[in-house]
Amino acid sequence: KMEEIKQEQVSVLTEVTKTLKGSQASQAFRQVNAIIRHARVPLLRLEHRSSSVTLDVVVGNSLALRNSDLLRVYSEVDVRFAKLGFVVKHWASSSGINDASHGTFSSYALLNMLIFYLQNTSPPVLPRLQQLSTPAHPKVENLVGPWDTYYLSDVEAAKQTLVPANTATAAELLIGFFDYYASFDFNRVLTIRTGMTQHRGQSSLLKHARAPLAIQDPFDLSHNLTAVVGAKTFETIKHAIVKERTRLGITQMHSPSVENVFPGVTLKRVRGNKPPNYRKSFTSTPKRVKPDNRQLGNPSAPAPAP
Repeated sequence: KMEEIKQEQVSVLTEVTKTLKGSQASQAFRQVNAIIRHARVPLLRLEHRSSSVTLDVVVGNSLALRNSDLLRVYSEVDVRFAKLGFVVKHWASSSGINDASHGTFSSYALLNMLIFYLQNTSPPVLPRLQQLSTPAHPKVENLVGPWDTYYLSDVEAAKQTLVPANTATAAELLIGFFDYYASFDFNRVLTIRTGMTQHRGQSSLLKHARAPLAIQDPFDLSHNLTAVVGAKTFETIKHAIVKERTRLGITQMHSPSVENVFPGVTLKRVRGNKPPNYRKSFTSTPKRVKPDNRQLGNPSAPAPAP
């Protein structure tokens, strides 16, 4: 039956492409490639010609609507998340690791990694929305298929749980993101639903749990968002993370690589996260700093907050 549903979805997307070609919308959007049929949900990728922004068109994927709205709420809780999301996706795209159709990260998987990190700074930048409720907004089951898609959607109520506030700048958090994952234990399953990692065996519902990288969808608990990432690609991803961590760690203060993204920032310790090995790199004549010898997946990496 699933194959029949996929065929129907492909048929609808085919009609969309035909309609697009014969309409004025083709002046604003172009089709990037053929319909991606092997994706979990078939999709049509378009690009907005003037801005080069890409978008995916899918059919009959109700969970995607909840996923998108969850991201909206997180971005409204703290604007730093939206800024960092843009930068991290740009980094991944520049590194050639931001295309799930080619066995790397989807943008949604990357944003889940970012949210998870921001949930585990000290103090947290983002709350764990799916664990929160208030008397005015009680936790009520919201089923899409078999999956409960509840989360606290009241932005102001969510903000009130973030006491004390994390005052780190976006640039500080960016460095913290790469430092956090450069020593992260990728043998564990990452999930923003709880904001904690799990042993692979604990995630009994998760399919493809033995994949090199496991990021559990916050709603569809059977879905590993990075199931397509193979062993060789995973090594490429880890190398890219360590490379960027090292680059940021040896960058001179106010260098273009950081200042152009976040004008006027200074690079100082991110509270609750061990910073990269700056040594004497922030001097008028920065010296090359050797990469940290810590290996990815080190069990001594910062443990997620309970």
